[in-house]
Amino acid sequence: MKSVQLIIFLLLLSSTSLWAQDNSTSEANSGSYYSYFGLGMPISTAGAQEKAMGIIGVSFNDYETSGLSNPAFWGGGAFTRGSAGMSLAQYDAKTTTASSKNNLLDFGTIHVVFPLIKRKIGLSAALYPVTRSNFRSVVANEIYPNAQDTISYISNKAGSGGVSKLEFGFGYSVNKYISIGYAPSLAFIRKSEEEYIGFLNSGYGSSFVTTKVTDAAFSQRFGLIVSKGSVFKRGDILQFGSSVTLPIHFNAKTKAQTTKTLIGTSKTVDLQRNNAAKVSLPLQISSGFTYFASPYLNLSAEGVYEEWSNAEYALDLNQQNSFKDRLMVGFGAQFHPYRKGNEAFFSKFKYSAGISYDEGHLQVANEDISTLWFSTGIGVKAPRASRSSFDISIQYGIRGTEAQNLVKEKVWSIGLSINLTELMFHRQKLN
Repeated sequence: MKSVQLIIFLLLLSSTSLWAQDNSTSEANSGSYYSYFGLGMPISTAGAQEKAMGIIGVSFNDYETSGLSNPAFWGGGAFTRGSAGMSLAQYDAKTTTASSKNNLLDFGTIHVVFPLIKRKIGLSAALYPVTRSNFRSVVANEIYPNAQDTISYISNKAGSGGVSKLEFGFGYSVNKYISIGYAPSLAFIRKSEEEYIGFLNSGYGSSFVTTKVTDAAFSQRFGLIVSKGSVFKRGDILQFGSSVTLPIHFNAKTKAQTTKTLIGTSKTVDLQRNNAAKVSLPLQISSGFTYFASPYLNLSAEGVYEEWSNAEYALDLNQQNSFKDRLMVGFGAQFHPYRKGNEAFFSKFKYSAGISYDEGHLQVANEDISTLWFSTGIGVKAPRASRSSFDISIQYGIRGTEAQNLVKEKVWSIGLSINLTELMFHRQKLN
């Protein structure tokens, strides 16, 4: 019965997540200005627990959560694990001449892991974002067709969507020291942009254009975990984790439409239909170490490298020329006082904190669009004997620069991950 409830819960959340990906043209659902470029900003596979530590979690395996960051995690658990996540972010953006605030509510990862053979082989199914584009910009400008004429106009542009993956994979524990994993997936693009141009001068009409980009492609990633116990003292564990995602190549199709008034009737006119262009996402390599100093304390250091200089975006070569290789590093720690058996209120949680620096994958006007993140959070165990839990992360980030009249963003983000961890398919004995 528990397994059925878990599956229904995740399916409902996945349908909500898919709907949310294509419903973002309102100002309340706009995010980073820099998600305008290409297919959007890269999204981490980390849950709230890992985000609170400032890492992606590629070396940090917690067998009471599903662990999406590394396919090698999926073979080692004894429990069926499911997780779902969401986040709410506020972006305070400034240039040298203007400022704005906007919010983004995002329904993110859906993930479930089933153990086929306990602590040996596990199967995984997941739906999660890879990139996200959520932006809105309003610009007032003037053009001068001749010395006697000035045309004033307002451009209001909004975009949403990105790349998501529907993924199935497995993890295998070779022995108590080594685990491996493999995850093939269907990666699909769903991106849309709407632009309204209104002329303030009489005699000029307005223009409203909608552009949609779609395609799907095969994707693969691999994972590895190597563990060694009693490294510095008896009972400690040092763990190395790594995950590799191969480049994804799309033949993206675009469709552009506008609305025209013909003989008093509004009609939709195709401006561009099924025009294909090469688009790709780069090779990604994630690696790191986690040191479990005791049952109460663990420390992590991880990094991500993405080869964006080889990524393609033939839909707009100016945007493609802004891509550069990305390197992100993060350091974090987690403390588990509840494992000491203390009944004090503040001892019932697990506490996390970390810091990370992301060089970014964009260089605009010769300026690197980097982000510095400060992270913290708590985890709360379910009551009684359940292994389920939920995690909350709080992050503060500083992104970009006001130099060259670019955008500097201060970002507050709150993340929530719900983890359902139960012993499924187990018939309890009658007393």
